[in-house]
Amino acid sequence: MSSPVFPVSATVRTWKWVVIAKGGWRRLDLAVRYGLWQRPAEPPILIDTGYGYRTCKTRERSAPLKIYGGLLRPRLNPENLVAARLASLGYSMDEVQLTIVTHFHPDHIDGLKDLPKSRFLASKEMWSATSSLGRVGRTGSGVFLELLPLDFRQRLSFIEDLPLRVLPFGLGEGYDVLGDGELFAVPLGGHAPGHFGLLWPNLDQPLLYAADAQWLWRAVSEDRAPWLATRLVAHDGTEALKTMARLRAFADAGGEVVLCHDPSPSSFEAVGREA
Repeated sequence: MSSPVFPVSATVRTWKWVVIAKGGWRRLDLAVRYGLWQRPAEPPILIDTGYGYRTCKTRERSAPLKIYGGLLRPRLNPENLVAARLASLGYSMDEVQLTIVTHFHPDHIDGLKDLPKSRFLASKEMWSATSSLGRVGRTGSGVFLELLPLDFRQRLSFIEDLPLRVLPFGLGEGYDVLGDGELFAVPLGGHAPGHFGLLWPNLDQPLLYAADAQWLWRAVSEDRAPWLATRLVAHDGTEALKTMARLRAFADAGGEVVLCHDPSPSSFEAVGREA
């Protein structure tokens, strides 16, 4: 079975203390990843989209999105943007049939409007929370609906409607994405309402893409969650700490964890591995 790849679409510079406890004042370039997983004779499944030009460059942005982009100042990697990586595999954006959206922050949905035929899979909890907020509330939560296609809801289905299974490695329960046990959506509370990761349990080394459960793996493995970010930025700081414990247990059991923003080079960035 082919492994997923997680290209780095952009980098964002921050202070190390923001993303790991006692990190100090050294500057750090965080990665912004998305995922591609290709099954035999099928177009790749897309996992989020990373950053693109809508957040960073276009003039049509709303004022709040311009402020967001100006504060974070993402530096794009043009050769790693979704369209470029798909083209390297011989596919176009029009050919993507399924895009899994782990949550609705801009660095995960910037390219959704460029996918005219894709179905979208997300969390019902996430969509309900987003839909119930007004514009001010969404902006405060870092959600910008202008990045979603106009027909997003018509193409959206929910992980909660998929078969629920007990997962290995102490991860609790998860949703069988394709119905064949190859890929599971794993609720990972804390970062945002309905935030989830993805588990490939049948690779030689089981892989969990934990999205934004934390920024750095060292913060997880050494139990060094940043106090300010975990308690003020995370949707639920208590749940974020519980999720960290689950990730450590998964790694201790022999699993591999990939985080969206960890700058450490990942063996899954460039090419997939065969299991």
